[in-house]
This record gives sequence, structure tokens and C-alpha cells, in this order.
Amino acid sequence: MTKVRVTGTLLGVAFAQSDTVDARTGNVDDWIDFDGASNLGSNADAWLECRQTDDNPSGSPTWSAWKRLDAAEFACWGMQLRVQFRSYDPAYNVSLDTVVALAEKL
Repeated sequence: MTKVRVTGTLLGVAFAQSDTVDARTGNVDDWIDFDGASNLGSNADAWLECRQTDDNPSGSPTWSAWKRLDAAEFACWGMQLRVQFRSYDPAYNVSLDTVVALAEKL
């Protein structure tokens, strides 16, 4: 078993898929956002999750439940990571430019 500190970083944007410049009316100075990005954080979201095992992952390991990961310390044999996406409005989607999970041995 190894002790590690894992820190996750996601960089991206939630955006309105149908919000195009050609479809807009009115003065550009009155637009909330030029490229359709949502800075409100309520229309769509993405987050990193992890689960770990104390068993050898090359065998038949028993994995913990998935849990949200921002930064945490673990003592485990193996770890799995995934990104979860949610859209709370069908007009919105998420685009990620960067997904990083940094594991530092303690």
C-alpha cells in the first residue's frame, strides 16, 4: 500500500449549444457573454471522481464507492478515476480543455 495526495483539476466551460453569433439580435454591448459560455455554473457541470482498493488491482480487487475528488490523501494499492458530466438544461453542454489528476507520494 502507498500513501498519496491526489489533486484534481478540470478546466473548461459550460456553453449553450444553440447560441450562435448569427442568431443574436441587439447591441453586442448588451450580450452577457460573446461566445455562449455560461459563467453561472448552473446549466451544466463536470467533476472528477475516484475510487480506491486495498487489493492488488491486477487480480479481483474490491473497489470502494465512487466519490468526488478535489484533493484528498489516500493509503491504497490502486485507484481509478473518472470524469462525470451533467447538463441540467438540454440546451447546454460542457467542453473540457484540461483534465489532470496529480498524485504525490507522501
